[in-house]
Amino acid sequence: MKALFIYSSLTGHNSIKMHLSLIEQKLKEKFIEFKMLETKTKEELKDACLLACNEYDYLIFAGGDGTVNAVINNVADQEKKPILGYIPAGTTNDFAKNFHLSSNIHSALKNITKGVPTPFDIFKVNNKYVAYVLACGAFSEISYTAKRGPKKVVGPLAYYLLAMRDVFIPRRVIGKLSCNGKSYDVNTPFLLVLNGNHVGGFYINIKNKINDGKFNIYITKPGVFNGLLHYLFFKMKTVKIQTNHFTFTFLSKPTPWCIDGELADMENVEVKCYPSHLKIITSKRMAKKLYSQQEVAVEQK
Repeated sequence: MKALFIYSSLTGHNSIKMHLSLIEQKLKEKFIEFKMLETKTKEELKDACLLACNEYDYLIFAGGDGTVNAVINNVADQEKKPILGYIPAGTTNDFAKNFHLSSNIHSALKNITKGVPTPFDIFKVNNKYVAYVLACGAFSEISYTAKRGPKKVVGPLAYYLLAMRDVFIPRRVIGKLSCNGKSYDVNTPFLLVLNGNHVGGFYINIKNKINDGKFNIYITKPGVFNGLLHYLFFKMKTVKIQTNHFTFTFLSKPTPWCIDGELADMENVEVKCYPSHLKIITSKRMAKKLYSQQEVAVEQK
């Protein structure tokens, strides 16, 4: 088995460079052929991902949720897709929470060397792939407007401070959403589409799975603090829709979209799920749990 490990020293609030010798030691014990690459630009990251698709069986990488999104977009359309191994090294590591992947370097390496490949869903928004979240409206800009300096110093608190600002700035997303043969008139402070169960450092719904062939749309009714209280404490005032495909058209001035914590230049969108499109190394226990969920999803179809 051949593995390529890629990393960037610019990611998150921890420096992965402190652990390079340990990473090299552990991964060389697992893989017959092993190579390490540092990427400093998006172009270098893309080249490294394509190299992995062409020449390696596994692509191991360290980074935050933005790095996860970049890796997925670079490998999803390739004929040969390497199995992914992920060392969470970002600020909130929301994607990793779906697989109970630890940011502790020793636990992360144990998972990669002892775990098993597990299929997971991704979804596509127009021409961009998404790992776990699509959002617009209030709170959606926090992840890409937070400065790197504060994130490295105070971690997730940098996001929460910006969220406190957003609760006092009225926002509204108005449009028409179509899915499952129905049409919904949307008038909400924020629109959230979640593939999995974790976003913004919080578990939104522990029952949501990232390999059930569907994603969840949350439409919160307007209210104080941009409807945040409705969303967190009064779930009956938040519409939840489960689907594998939908379209959304703005009927008011378009607001920016956030994809996996990054700004996306889009207006109206079409969103489609790609079930079990990629594989990632998880613990055997988590793989068994996700496989079980996958079988239930197939039976329900």
